[in-house]
Amino acid sequence: MSRGGYKIAISQSYSNQEASEKWETFFEEYNYIFQINEVAAGFPEKRSVYVEFSDLDMFDPDFCDFI
Repeated sequence: MSRGGYKIAISQSYSNQEASEKWETFFEEYNYIFQINEVAAGFPEKRSVYVEFSDLDMFDPDFCDFI
């Protein structure tokens, strides 16, 4: 994969199930559940949860690279 002239090696791949489980764990461990519930309650006016890249990178660098 190439991004901005740099090659990025993806060292890990995830099935849909594994990726879903990673996201769920991340959202719970990094306290994004409140924001997700706010979006669910405010839909359709609210539609997005903003995730800090640094949070995802600290959680699991391989998963972060995969995303």
